Amino acid sequence: MAGYTLQTPILQVFTVLQAWLMTVSGLDSAHVIQGRQNGTATPTGLYIVMTQTSQKSLSTFDASYNVTNGTESVENSFDVIIQCDCYGVGAGDLASAISTLFGTEPGCDFFDTYVAANGLATMEPLYSDDPQSMAFTNEEQQYESRYIVKVHINITTGVTIPMQFMASAKIGTIVNVSTTPR
Repeated sequence: MAGYTLQTPILQVFTVLQAWLMTVSGLDSAHVIQGRQNGTATPTGLYIVMTQTSQKSLSTFDASYNVTNGTESVENSFDVIIQCDCYGVGAGDLASAISTLFGTEPGCDFFDTYVAANGLATMEPLYSDDPQSMAFTNEEQQYESRYIVKVHINITTGVTIPMQFMASAKIGTIVNVSTTPR
């Protein structure tokens, strides 16, 4: 997409959510990780894996134009849904804490403060789904505790694209092209 500039990379959402999850859980960054990372072993003990499952539009797009720069910016608001898989002893309690605290005033305050301090795109917690027990069998055929909770985050994404503008027009001779008189 030559000439196109994305204004809100999804990686910023993972950065803020990881920081919030580390605050809530007391885990370090090695135990709150982004999912779908090839060649990376899962942590041991209690840990959280964040995976984006979908995003849905919350509004129609909004376009703005910058004649000086020759660009058009198109923005849209989205509900980004990230599944947090909690593994290990205490996973159920951790999933409940995430679900309970996510959309609260302290959760929103954390997002606002972190985003402002790090110069990131504006995003807000919307709500979370109820935790679900999704135990699984590991490679040793042993059951392990796994609870999932989906969190919904409101972000505004944008794309800036090159645009040509006409600065002025010159009107020449007006010619009547009608073939029948009126």
